[in-house]
Amino acid sequence: MADSLLLEALAIVHNPWRASAYLNGAQTAATTAIVNLDTIVYDPNGNFNTGTHLYTAAVDGIYRVSWRVCTSTANIDICSGISVNGSEALRGSEGVGTATTFTGSVGSGTLVLHAGDTVGLHVAFSSVSAVLVTNGVQTYMNIMWEHAV
Repeated sequence: MADSLLLEALAIVHNPWRASAYLNGAQTAATTAIVNLDTIVYDPNGNFNTGTHLYTAAVDGIYRVSWRVCTSTANIDICSGISVNGSEALRGSEGVGTATTFTGSVGSGTLVLHAGDTVGLHVAFSSVSAVLVTNGVQTYMNIMWEHAV
């Protein structure tokens, strides 16, 4: 109990168990793929790995995650989601493609994670492949520890 109270007190003052990353480099994704989040906005504890494109939980707890994935490929449907240790944990909205606009998928939710669990952003398309939109506004993932389990 004392450990969880200490963790919650630290989170109130300064939460080191949080990260934000986005897709900066070009990525053409297959029908299903992990999003190559390659640029870190913040990650005070160094838990996000731009080589694997995964966030690794440092401590047990409840985490809040939010994300967005966009494609510039016309006439394509898109769905995104969050995986924990390679298995789907959360699913985002489904975007229906048009000929003239970006199509996107967004989502948010809470996860119960244990130290060492990995979290990734995944995308699925209705056709063979699609070009993901780069920059911190269009394709990103945010994750933050909220409190102990």
